[in-house]
Amino acid sequence: VQGPEGAVVDIGWDERLLTGTKRPLPFPGSLHPEWNQVDSWILDGSQRTITTLDDRAGRYILIAVWSDAPVTLSNIQIVEEKYPLQEIGSFSSSDPLLNEIWNVGKVSAALNMRDAYADPWRERGQWWGDAFVIDQVNRAAFGDVALLKRGIMFLGNAVRDDGRFPGLAPNGDGIYIVDYGLLWVNSVGDYLRITNDISFVSALYPNLIRFMDFVQSYENSETGLLEFPSGSYINSVYIDTQAWMARAGQSLPANAMYVGTLQQAAFIAWRLGDFDHAARWSQQADFIKAQINDILFDSNSGEYWTSVIDSSKISPTVYAQAWALAYDIVENQDVESVKSSLLTQISNDPENSSTGIYGMYWILKALGNIGDVDDAISLIKAYYGWMLSKGATTWWENFDSYLYYTGSLSHGWGGSPTWFLSTYVLGAEQIDTNSWVVHPAFAGVEWVRGSIPVNGEELQVSWSNQTCDSAYVEINAPRFTTGKLVIPRGDESEKIYIYDGSRGSYVEADRDVLLSTLDGFELDLGGGISKIVIRRPCEK
Repeated sequence: VQGPEGAVVDIGWDERLLTGTKRPLPFPGSLHPEWNQVDSWILDGSQRTITTLDDRAGRYILIAVWSDAPVTLSNIQIVEEKYPLQEIGSFSSSDPLLNEIWNVGKVSAALNMRDAYADPWRERGQWWGDAFVIDQVNRAAFGDVALLKRGIMFLGNAVRDDGRFPGLAPNGDGIYIVDYGLLWVNSVGDYLRITNDISFVSALYPNLIRFMDFVQSYENSETGLLEFPSGSYINSVYIDTQAWMARAGQSLPANAMYVGTLQQAAFIAWRLGDFDHAARWSQQADFIKAQINDILFDSNSGEYWTSVIDSSKISPTVYAQAWALAYDIVENQDVESVKSSLLTQISNDPENSSTGIYGMYWILKALGNIGDVDDAISLIKAYYGWMLSKGATTWWENFDSYLYYTGSLSHGWGGSPTWFLSTYVLGAEQIDTNSWVVHPAFAGVEWVRGSIPVNGEELQVSWSNQTCDSAYVEINAPRFTTGKLVIPRGDESEKIYIYDGSRGSYVEADRDVLLSTLDGFELDLGGGISKIVIRRPCEK
């Protein structure tokens, strides 16, 4: 740039072009006064190379020059910086819309992964609710663990002496969100399960105990359920953008998440050799689950109350049903009625959604847990297909973010369909350091092929369900890994054939050799290629 002394060059960056305003640049400090979306330079009359002090993010760059004399700009460049991710995961199916949705989630996650899990456009804080969902997408698409390790270290080191947990770190700014702390414990468990990094988790463990002890301070003395005061989520629980009715009292979503967290904490304690805490937390999880079903389940309607506030029961909502299913709170005989309530509570109109995009993770997890892939796919196509029709190229902060200025149009916490499609439709998931499971859906699409990362390598899976009498599965697993294929339970006359490379043909599997479970039949596999055919009678 070259121009007269005193001339000013402003460069603004934004997700939107603002029209009809007197000021051509983005607003400074949309959420925080110390944060600005404009870089300014005062020229001194000489030719200078100017650049922003830090990376910036947006869909548009706006340049304004304030000068009484000409100013020359040349060699304008925008340099893209990325976190060094390797794209290992993939997803392709017979449904082009689902393929596009999977890919947009991958892109959204990558943009929200820099030196921390943080949204790129706005204040770029490492909020752990956001980070938790983005990490699920990361595990389906990239398999990076370094950023997860760095993030749980920042959050773990920021736990206060009294056990209070920051909603974001570093620089939590006095914000303490209990359910973000619960998700942090879950992330620590995920990290330990995948990496077996005992020494790192051991260093964080005293703060994890401190936080779990702090959470107990919210327990109702009569019921044992967690009970939260009314008021801002900053010192309570967030649950979801639209979950204001589930943040106070003996909240079902908060207590269901607490059950899952106690189970994860027990796993961590067991792996670290702390058997006293492992037993205590495991027993507490069972107790809280029983209390939820005793106090918050309405046996007449077959659905869950959202919360109990001062002895008043809050009407059932999508949050109560989804979180109960997502954390396996529901008794087997009640699953269908709770699912029916969940599907009834969800609005069919994305423009008048009954849930935020963040909460969709738990809704999809709920449907995935009970094997309802068809309804989950219908929901994904309705909501995320609608966003694509509105021009979305990354997922938004909320379904109405396009309507107001401070709503982010690039928010990684919206990427749960990518995780869902890989985990529940393709059916592939890493479950331990060197082990995996493949549980093909055989539903929702006619065929699918894809991969997920396992220790930096590809676990490749494909299945097809194109004919009424046959289904096919092929798995190519990394060497030195072990896994299992879960074949959904079908008709008793169904036959399973496994390809025998030495014979060059398929051989019928002995049903007595297969492990029978509630989910179906399990077949132990190792690294390399496995091919399976399921033969079944066609319905007349």
